[in-house]
Amino acid sequence: MSNIITEIIAIDNQSNSQLWATKVDSVTRVATNSLGAYLLTPEGFLIRLDAADGNLTNLIQFTPALNLRKYYEDGLASELGYHLTVDKYNHQLFVYFGDSAQIFAFQLPVSQ
Repeated sequence: MSNIITEIIAIDNQSNSQLWATKVDSVTRVATNSLGAYLLTPEGFLIRLDAADGNLTNLIQFTPALNLRKYYEDGLASELGYHLTVDKYNHQLFVYFGDSAQIFAFQLPVSQ
């Protein structure tokens, strides 16, 4: 998947009014939960946009940055390979598959 500008709009469930809106350069689709919206940036940051106010938080960074690309004749690019990173404070392993633009998170066991 090539880099795309993703527009995210948060809507209040009760009033149907817009809470906030922003645009983010991303290489993945948006995933959401009650805490916010999650995307992966071209620089390899997994970011969260807070559900209430849209404030951006860098959660983790894939190192090296996501720079394995295949370019097509029409100018579009796809991310290749896979990238791993560990959030040692929350004991989580993250895997990003560039060819399908999917991120998987795994909770790691904590040593006693």
